[in-house]
Amino acid sequence: MIQQLLNDAEEREAEAERHMYEIHDRNVLQELTPWLRRTGWMTRFDGKNMKILHDLIAEPKRVPENPEDRLRLIWESVSRVMSNCWEGVKDCVSRDWNLILHWLASASKTEQSQSPFSVYMDKKTRARYTSYWQQFMVFVLRGLDDPERYGIDYTGKQQAILREIKNEIEKEDMLEDVLDDMVFEASLLFVQHSNFVKQRSALLYFTGILGYHVGWKRWRDPGDYTTMLAGLQWVMRILVLEFAIPTEERDEWFDIHQKNPLQQFLLSHKYLIEGEAFPYDRIHTLMNYGMKSSINRVKRSKVSWSTDEKILYYEGRPLRMRDWKRFVHEVLEEAEKMLAKRLLFREDETLPSVNLHSWIDNQSNRQTGYYFAKEEQNGVKKAQERMMKALRQSAEWGRMMENTGDDLMFNQAGVENYEHWDVRFRRTLLLLLTITCGLSGRGTEMTALKYMNTVVGDRHLALQDGQFMAITEYHKSLAIMDVLKA
Repeated sequence: MIQQLLNDAEEREAEAERHMYEIHDRNVLQELTPWLRRTGWMTRFDGKNMKILHDLIAEPKRVPENPEDRLRLIWESVSRVMSNCWEGVKDCVSRDWNLILHWLASASKTEQSQSPFSVYMDKKTRARYTSYWQQFMVFVLRGLDDPERYGIDYTGKQQAILREIKNEIEKEDMLEDVLDDMVFEASLLFVQHSNFVKQRSALLYFTGILGYHVGWKRWRDPGDYTTMLAGLQWVMRILVLEFAIPTEERDEWFDIHQKNPLQQFLLSHKYLIEGEAFPYDRIHTLMNYGMKSSINRVKRSKVSWSTDEKILYYEGRPLRMRDWKRFVHEVLEEAEKMLAKRLLFREDETLPSVNLHSWIDNQSNRQTGYYFAKEEQNGVKKAQERMMKALRQSAEWGRMMENTGDDLMFNQAGVENYEHWDVRFRRTLLLLLTITCGLSGRGTEMTALKYMNTVVGDRHLALQDGQFMAITEYHKSLAIMDVLKA
């Protein structure tokens, strides 16, 4: 009987958890933050089960248990379509059509952006942005089976093209080019959806589903959400660009069109600006509002300390300072032994004494190839001689060198083993630099550190007053979006 009570309690708990996915707008003003009032999600999704809606945007998997899931073809088609559109953006640069990219980056009806739509963008970010549209396309196709249940509206044209797509992917002799053209056409119909027609925008409905974190069973905060809106904007821009001035028509443009490419693009620019009744306006203004509100929002800290300051808690997990200090010393000892024995061929595993105060580092020297060791005359040659002498006196000589009688050569296997230890040492050095240098930069900043000036920029490691210092640059926005820190 006790077990039956426990089973009943477990069932009730599971049922209560399932109900947590359901949205109920109780119209209690005090429960709504300014962010939730602005999004209108509580009203839009009132009565909906967000877990069911989230299942509609899940990536179709290639699994033997479900070979009939043809929606995987849509996922792959969207990727090809976006790649083609991205190539069209880069093609504008190769033709010196940069003025078009200034307008493409602008959300203003009357003024171009001071900066062009960037072609310098992290590959992973492009893949993430593309995945939002992949989710959207499988969402509208799955929702077509029961739009009333899911709360999705479609115009007649949207329904027609989606049904054509469904018929196409069921064909045994399906052609990728044909499917890609259909996916491109369908995508544009959702981008060009007027807010004044009877049917509400499926794209805007989808953005609300993205705003729900199914793992947390709650709405996302603006800081976790605005990057998704930025991704959707990026997709919409490159879609409209390819629609307005197709890449395949550009070589013979004036044989086909009377207007020049910029004039032709501006005819479709209305789909990408504020103040026009299309989905982009809502997405763009909500993103800007979210970015401003996230700046002013104070988040709960992930880090706290014990009262005696001997234990740091990160997301509730303890880290004792004595264990942390021991870890740092162990890593430092490992790095020193690795450098001494594996790379400098010192059998006693100790490093030579070096007086860093005796070295001069001219940080104003911006010549490509310069770093502090270049201050010593013939310094590289002397270092090479020291290394060969140390190698000759070590047990590694026989493994790294081959004497053919007429010539002395490096053994390839020995060289590869040395390079293995070199990479392992530099990784350990990067770890040490990150955990001992004070407030560390992001991963992209730390892994981009250079010890030597290059043709594209200054070095980041400098020697001053007998100590090395790492000079990091604000790297995240530059690497991802080609935007400097303001």
